Amino acid sequence: MGYPVADAAAFLRGTWVIDRDIVDSRDGAVGAFSGTAEFAAEFAAEFAAEFAAEFAPEGHSWSWVEAGELQWAAETHKAGRRLLLAVRPDVPCVVDVAFDDGRFFHRADLSSGSDTFVHGCAPDTYYGSWTVDSADRFRLTWDVEGPAKQITIRSTYSRA
Repeated sequence: MGYPVADAAAFLRGTWVIDRDIVDSRDGAVGAFSGTAEFAAEFAAEFAAEFAAEFAPEGHSWSWVEAGELQWAAETHKAGRRLLLAVRPDVPCVVDVAFDDGRFFHRADLSSGSDTFVHGCAPDTYYGSWTVDSADRFRLTWDVEGPAKQITIRSTYSRA
């Protein structure tokens, strides 16, 4: 059980500090990402018109932009990603997440403060969980299983 969120957009809005650990159980490799995430009410419809039409028809869409450094295999690289979010006014505790090209990624219902979900990306399967610890902290965990992967990604987001 987590910290209940009634309005996902209000909760996520702003800048967060990310601490992420990555463990590859198959080969024992470990990595870490540190950086920031910005949740903003801006949306590049040219990247995801289909996502906007299906999940954010009223225009309640957001960008989720991460930037920082990834340490992997004794090397450090700049890294980041951009995701898209939609929060519907009729169910403000639910967030739909898509890749920046508009492909659906997962849905999280934060009304109880936690949710689990599955994303299939053949031949791999991503098992996710989102847990809100407080008004200023949440965790996102992915366990990735596939013929060539067994990776755990644990991310902690703290309000900046």
